[in-house]
Amino acid sequence: MESINGNLSQIISQTANLSCFDEVHDLVSDSSLADNKEDKLKILSAGPWSIRGLLLVLKEWSSGLVLEEIDFQSYPFWVQVHGLPPDFKSTDNANKIGPKIGALLDVDVPRSGQLVWNKFIRVKVDVDVRNRLKTGFLLKRAT
Repeated sequence: MESINGNLSQIISQTANLSCFDEVHDLVSDSSLADNKEDKLKILSAGPWSIRGLLLVLKEWSSGLVLEEIDFQSYPFWVQVHGLPPDFKSTDNANKIGPKIGALLDVDVPRSGQLVWNKFIRVKVDVDVRNRLKTGFLLKRAT
């Protein structure tokens, strides 16, 4: 495990000018991720991570698995959906929009009294990272 922590520390130290890695660098430098489940969970849940504009996919390594058995082809993202009329910001519509982006995992829509003030809804989707992200789509409205 020291080798993995050392390599990760080296990668992170090369990105010293990126503030998003300060916390991860401290966690890796000060502890063994194998022994500290709280730190490991903190790093995994704080993602996705980006180094110089490239996605760093971090996945939990379960005991007994070899590297080739871990799926690095998808990653969960919270996606903001902007430009919807207030009456379209609903759980029902979020459940329709999410699958257009990836496998729907969760939705976060404003409560009914906050519809006008929130500018977007959020959907958590598992995205195939081998494909480009969609920049938009058309949503049919009743006429």
